[in-house]
Amino acid sequence: MKIHPWLKEFPRFETERLVLRRVTVEDAVDILDHYSQEAVTHFLDIESIHTRAEAEQIIGFFERGYQEGRWIRWGIEFKQTGHLIGTAGFNNWELHRGFYGEIGFDLSSEYWGQGIMIEALEPLIQFGFEEIGLNRIEALVMLHAEQAMNVLEKLGFIPEGIRREYGFWKGRYWDELCYSLLRREWKARRGG
Repeated sequence: MKIHPWLKEFPRFETERLVLRRVTVEDAVDILDHYSQEAVTHFLDIESIHTRAEAEQIIGFFERGYQEGRWIRWGIEFKQTGHLIGTAGFNNWELHRGFYGEIGFDLSSEYWGQGIMIEALEPLIQFGFEEIGLNRIEALVMLHAEQAMNVLEKLGFIPEGIRREYGFWKGRYWDELCYSLLRREWKARRGG
């Protein structure tokens, strides 16, 4: 696999209210608090967690994906508190045939409805198009995850259709709605 410049040093982004950064073992308490919330894990392919060891496993999972160049996940730090309040990143990508990637995100429920996820995703989308070299960014959303759908639509993503029984977790198959954003659409929205 080709080593990309962004794999040599973990990219860090700062917005008005947020710092998007590498998740480390020092964040285990915040990760435990975040992924123990049923409201957060309800629409994710993981169960709620209950121990620090489980939080450290998630952090290790994020780190392995980054080290192997297979995915990248940022912790979303709220500047006002210095705590992680969610995560976002690319779950996978294809850089040889289609130049597309899948973005995913989650946010602690007490921060919903404040525009935080839109603020967090904007630099990640830019990174995907400009640094990774993607032409298309996808997002798969469980049906009825209306807040996630609203975030994507505000960012210019277009719903393409339902992938029937596309995912399997929590003991069953799930339909997922596929959204996409093309580089040319993103550039046009930015006036470029």
